[in-house]
Amino acid sequence: MNILKKLLFAFILLALTQPLYAADIKYCWNDENDNLACGDLVPPKDSQGGYCLYKNGRQIDCVERAPTLEEILEREIQKKIKGQCKKQRKQDEELLAQFSSERDIELERANKLSSIDRVLQSDQNIFNALKSNLEDLLLSYERSQNHEVVTKNQLKAIQKNIENKKQRIAENEATLQNKLKEREDINKEYDGYVQRYQDIMLWRKNKTPCELKVEQIIEIINLLMRIKS
Repeated sequence: MNILKKLLFAFILLALTQPLYAADIKYCWNDENDNLACGDLVPPKDSQGGYCLYKNGRQIDCVERAPTLEEILEREIQKKIKGQCKKQRKQDEELLAQFSSERDIELERANKLSSIDRVLQSDQNIFNALKSNLEDLLLSYERSQNHEVVTKNQLKAIQKNIENKKQRIAENEATLQNKLKEREDINKEYDGYVQRYQDIMLWRKNKTPCELKVEQIIEIINLLMRIKS
């Protein structure tokens, strides 16, 4: 038993006293002349170009080169435009689900305008009647001032009625203006639907506006960078 312990102790001691060798670790990269170079450390001036780490001759990791300013701008713009395009595609799908043709758009527009026009006509009639009543009240007040039989209380009552009519006219006029604005907004909204529907039908045969926009912006970025350099 003592012999086994001595052998085990000798084995452990032998292992501990053996020289330790560091693993063969090195980096490889492309230098400023685009030639392959390797070493213990990547020079700072070459680190932006990307490099790989090797251990005992085996590649264990790589760091991609840093993107250029043009590439960063292009990626950010593409990301933003893709987000906008995704939102636009959803809106287009909703539009096509709602309308199957331009005629459907115009029919719905006509129905909404017709409904507003009926309200406008009614409000306009009320407005005209209020103005006519106000004119009568003003004339009555003017005549009453020249009659001794009309008391001050009666004159005050006429004045109060005149003020009430003026207030109602102002409120009615504001309602009319709001309805006219609503009518204008509906026309603009449905003009937009018609234009968008026409664009969708056209773009189904060609590139989408998003694809065209990305290409155009990339061309502009490249042009600006060439001018800058």
